[in-house]
Amino acid sequence: MLSSRPATSWPSPSNRASIRSRAVQYPVDCHGLPLGVLGTARIPGTSRPDVTVVLVQCLWEDGTGWGSVLSYSTAKAGPKLLQVVLSLREGWTPTGAPAGGSVIAVRRGGFAIHVAGAKGNAPRCCLNVFATLSWQWKDGRFEEVGQQPKHDPGA
Repeated sequence: MLSSRPATSWPSPSNRASIRSRAVQYPVDCHGLPLGVLGTARIPGTSRPDVTVVLVQCLWEDGTGWGSVLSYSTAKAGPKLLQVVLSLREGWTPTGAPAGGSVIAVRRGGFAIHVAGAKGNAPRCCLNVFATLSWQWKDGRFEEVGQQPKHDPGA
């Protein structure tokens, strides 16, 4: 497990998670590339009041890169990894958020993110598969809602 400092600090608006520790353990290996934290959000409506999801991304030179979604317990003892919800190996890069919105779309008991991937011989600069991936809390973990579109794997 890598211990990485986020490229950006944890957001602090009221709908975001409040994280006490700056040295969070991210189980992400970017193979020497910098790791950026694109967003965090507390997810209401789970069986735990302290579930926070974090969207991290290995940053390529052009500012893009494959992303991972991790869920944490943010109890007083400090952040503790609960689940790797989406890994780099799945080959999705976050595509951002609407103006003024969050990159993680929160709903009661779940969340969604907009992503892009590649299929066929598409180069990294020209991703050609776009999707909104969604998860819902069930039995103490996040389960993906629906199926991911066909695309090539990532890192």
